[in-house]
Amino acid sequence: MIRSFLLFMLSINAGIIVSQTFLIEVLPEDGEWIYINALTEEFVSEKLSSALRVSHKFSADGIQVIEKPKSNSYEFINYKGEKLAFELNHCDIPIYNHFIFKKNRGSINGIFVVIDKGGYGCFDITGKQIIPHEYNFISPFENGFATARQGKEFFVLNVSGEKTPIQMNDLKEVSYFNEGLAQVRDKSGYFGFINTNGEVIIKPKFKTTGNFSGGACWVRMDDKKIGIIDKKGVFIVEPNYKSAKDFDAESGIAVVSTEEEKFYIDTKGQRYDFENLPTVPNFSNGVAKTRIDEKIGFVDNKGNWVIKPTFTQTRSFHHGYCAAKEGDLWGLIDKTGKWVLQPVYQRVNDVIEIK
Repeated sequence: MIRSFLLFMLSINAGIIVSQTFLIEVLPEDGEWIYINALTEEFVSEKLSSALRVSHKFSADGIQVIEKPKSNSYEFINYKGEKLAFELNHCDIPIYNHFIFKKNRGSINGIFVVIDKGGYGCFDITGKQIIPHEYNFISPFENGFATARQGKEFFVLNVSGEKTPIQMNDLKEVSYFNEGLAQVRDKSGYFGFINTNGEVIIKPKFKTTGNFSGGACWVRMDDKKIGIIDKKGVFIVEPNYKSAKDFDAESGIAVVSTEEEKFYIDTKGQRYDFENLPTVPNFSNGVAKTRIDEKIGFVDNKGNWVIKPTFTQTRSFHHGYCAAKEGDLWGLIDKTGKWVLQPVYQRVNDVIEIK
């Protein structure tokens, strides 16, 4: 009985793995951009880019927003190329281009943030309004939560539209959620963090901060020195650095520098030096892109080559795949360096995982 149950669960898991969809935007030699399934080369959806219709990339929900500027409206296509049964009219879906917000135009957690004459509100991917247009601002949703401003008050919103006041009197600005925390800035210009209950977890006392990854985040002090804190605001590494990058979630390390040198640290502050590398490249998706003798390869967080320097040009890894160039054409490789898509395209963009 137990053996049968385990086999059943394995078959379900195997089905889930096989059914994963990874979309990638490619430019074939005929010059027309299309989306394909990165693992099967199956055609998905043509990229619409005429003067009347402006296309935006697929979101992780598998929805593509098609903007129609002349009518000030939007229609939507899913990752199978099927048009959804609703449009949004006389409104705007914002592109976030603020210094503490990610750029986005599309759905996150199945929710579109939409602006009309009444202000910011939200629709789901069936076209149902779930949050009325009564806010001055709503951030993108992350893991079911967003931040919002209504008049002079700030709130945390959930996907049902329930709002929780942010418990901070001198709040001037709030960012989106990341790893359960959102960056806030007070009226004095200092940064801290709140949780999804709207509680101040880390008081504003930093001049600037990065984003949490693996429970760690870099912060800059008044004297411009940078340190690393945990989610309670306690210093993992005291402020001694000149610069720092966000931690890579998969490898768990980040690049930092002092006045004299540049090196890696992990989220506990342990130092790493890779003497076999000529530079100190940033990590992305668990690996770092490194160029030696005009060829590009990738190393892991121990400095070992996982893909030897072979390629003349590459992008960075996303969801386990990376666009790479051989000769004059682009394809897609996995983390062993094997071609998943053969190099037959003029251009290849980053992979999007559809959940």
